[in-house]
Amino acid sequence: MIVFKGFLQVLLRNIAFVILFTTIMVVMGLTAFQTSPGFSGDFTASKPTVLVINRGNDTALTRSFNSYLAGQTKKADTGTSEREIDDALYYQTLSYVVYLPRDFTTTILKGEKPVVDVKSRASSESASAEVLVSRFLRLATGYGQYLTDEDELVKAVNSSLKLDSKVTLTSHLDQKTLHNVTALYNFGSYTLMAGATYVITMVLAAFSVINVRKRTLVSPAHPFRIDLSLVAGCALIVAFLVALNVLLVRLLLPGIADTGRQGLYALNIVAFGLPVLALGFLMAKITNNKEALSAIVNVVALASAFLCGAFIPRELMPDAVVAIGRALPTFYYIDNNNALAEMTSFSGAAASQFWVNIGVQVVFTLALWGIAMLITRLRRRA
Repeated sequence: MIVFKGFLQVLLRNIAFVILFTTIMVVMGLTAFQTSPGFSGDFTASKPTVLVINRGNDTALTRSFNSYLAGQTKKADTGTSEREIDDALYYQTLSYVVYLPRDFTTTILKGEKPVVDVKSRASSESASAEVLVSRFLRLATGYGQYLTDEDELVKAVNSSLKLDSKVTLTSHLDQKTLHNVTALYNFGSYTLMAGATYVITMVLAAFSVINVRKRTLVSPAHPFRIDLSLVAGCALIVAFLVALNVLLVRLLLPGIADTGRQGLYALNIVAFGLPVLALGFLMAKITNNKEALSAIVNVVALASAFLCGAFIPRELMPDAVVAIGRALPTFYYIDNNNALAEMTSFSGAAASQFWVNIGVQVVFTLALWGIAMLITRLRRRA
């Protein structure tokens, strides 16, 4: 209890750090998403922004494809270089890119499906564009098995495309609110990790000063009880920042209560707080140099956010980077957030994967604690 009180006293002297990161969290939370109205219950067709790049000749079939998409989508106002396309996808001014191959027309006239490359980011708009493109290709390939004349094929495809379908909305989940909530929680992974580990390491560094460490070693308190008191203090910091994150999302997006996912998001961030707590404790065991700790915290928190998809959607990241991100607990926290925004109901394989990701975060916690305890034991023997 004496050690715990001492921990709180040191924390109060470093309260400026807590206030600083709390302020950063609020500011980042306010700017990390754009508020948008939820669904009213009525379905209206959403037109995605699509760019078509024809790598072959301009034919009647390619013109038909472009004409069909022009009537169902919005024209993309962007360049055709890969960098311009990637920027447009990142800033969500572009939903979907279609690359028509050189043999597009000849392949379809053979009754075969052409290999069409696409580029997109995960969103409802890109999903709509994919449906449109797939519909055209399915019809064109089907007619291509019986018609060898391009003009007749185009006429048959256009006739079929004029048939409309009535869409009935069966799900009333506010997807826009869920995506905004996910954006806030994903962004919060950085502020939680950076804020909690920074404060934890700064406070624990004060207990690692030689004079303080000597006094604790000669005290009647058992080393295990000392560590337990320090862990309790660290847990208090993490709990405060986790609660702040949940409260922030609830205040900024009150519509989350209507989605039925509020408890799952909160559970996920609580689970993420466990490896964050263990990581902060481990960092403090590595060194008590405050300058070094500050650098380590910044590098780890930023790297984790970038590699795991907190700042950049994983769809725009190379596979090698995504593979590296899997070695970090933030990856599984963000994976759960993204899944909660996409799944129509919390059941089946989606629910199972959610609990698996929670379990992985617990495993990371145990591993980090194990390493921290090993370092502690080796130092005491030395």
